[in-house]
Amino acid sequence: MALSTIVKYVQRKHFSEEICSLRDGKELNRKNALKKLNVFLDSDQLLRVGGRLNNAQCVYDRKHQIILPRNDEVTVLLIREQHLFGLHSGPKLTETLLRRKYWIIDMKRTVKRVVRKCVVCAKIQPRTMEQLMGSLKNE
Repeated sequence: MALSTIVKYVQRKHFSEEICSLRDGKELNRKNALKKLNVFLDSDQLLRVGGRLNNAQCVYDRKHQIILPRNDEVTVLLIREQHLFGLHSGPKLTETLLRRKYWIIDMKRTVKRVVRKCVVCAKIQPRTMEQLMGSLKNE
């Protein structure tokens, strides 16, 4: 309940024009990135991804993910949460865990940026050593 209220606030902050257009029954602007996602407002007034999975037999959140902006602190916190849930997983697994419920605009780059800033992962990741080239002897 609290999370959906926070997500609703974030969506209103970043996608207010799109939400107003959808409420009024208008189409989104051609140049809008959300137009390709076939977005709609659900019963809780959350912006979700539409698509071809309407008749799929899976959970509603997986069929129609909640849309989030890339440049918001709530998005970063959700990425960190899934990164920790995946036991400091890499960007690909973190993306997969996020896709279960959320559709983040420009997700790949955003997840990479957040995972790269993880202090624990930076400490664990070993640095590769390169052997110096030895000098050759003339005989």
